[in-house]
Amino acid sequence: MILGFLRDFLFVNLNYQASKTYYHTINDYRISESIRFLESWSYTKLYYTKWALTILFSSCYALLTLYSIHLVFKSKFYNKLTMYTYLTLLILSFIAFGVGYLSDNLTKGYSIARQMMGWLQSPIILMLLMPALLLNKNKKV
Repeated sequence: MILGFLRDFLFVNLNYQASKTYYHTINDYRISESIRFLESWSYTKLYYTKWALTILFSSCYALLTLYSIHLVFKSKFYNKLTMYTYLTLLILSFIAFGVGYLSDNLTKGYSIARQMMGWLQSPIILMLLMPALLLNKNKKV
């Protein structure tokens, strides 16, 4: 939960500041005092910080999910399955973005890629894998 709140806090404030910097507008939203230093950053720096944070939070969630799956099942196969799930979604995200770019429909491609990257930066993968693997483990052959 802490990771989710931290991610949301950072991205809400980064998005606000990026919008304010890019469009030179003043919105009703006020950036948090604890990260007021963002106000001095250029749009480019804010933009690339969001990319770096996307990688960081996706990695953190992947590690937490992997650790949780390992803790419960102690199965190398399930550990590999967990990492393949993350890797598959990451690759599909890149493909969606690339297809959108190449088909001159970047908005749609970005939207799909953004949705998948959102899944990688949330506990949703763990919430889907855990019951699926528990059902698989307990099924009678």
